[in-house]
Amino acid sequence: RQLVLTAIGILAAAAVFCVRTELLEKAATPLLVTAGVLLLLVLVPGIGHVVNGSRRWLRVAGLNLQVSEVARVMVLVFVASYAVRREQALRETFGGLLKPLALLGVFCVVLLAAPDFGAATVLFATGFGVLFLAGAQLRWVLTMVLGAGGAMALLVLSAPYRMRRITGFIDPWRD
Repeated sequence: RQLVLTAIGILAAAAVFCVRTELLEKAATPLLVTAGVLLLLVLVPGIGHVVNGSRRWLRVAGLNLQVSEVARVMVLVFVASYAVRREQALRETFGGLLKPLALLGVFCVVLLAAPDFGAATVLFATGFGVLFLAGAQLRWVLTMVLGAGGAMALLVLSAPYRMRRITGFIDPWRD
């Protein structure tokens, strides 16, 4: 089963690699909306599938699909599209950086409702990276990274299971 899923993943990756960037730019907003709908569907009891206390999966054709994996890519396509469309504002104004970060924040809140702290962290960090590489000023990015890092630390400290996961990662042989 894993081999079949790996083959499907490789074929899907090859197909996506062939998609022209102009098409991705045109599809950025519908992809963003689709990501939002999928993430909200997961939270609906009876639609979202619960595993180990987290509601992160949808059953599709007999398989469990972790929606956050697909949604992260869709959101990042939109962020990259924003960086291309609003390059000057992103490079020159704090508001140009704040708008996509606010969008990332909204999606992170929805991911945290699942709860999926790991996906939220990866989405936010990757989004920061895309915006920085697109030309956002280093001082604004660093300021926002420090703020986001503080918020993430508070989230870890606010939930004992998150703290156990972090400490288990640091010292896996202790338990």
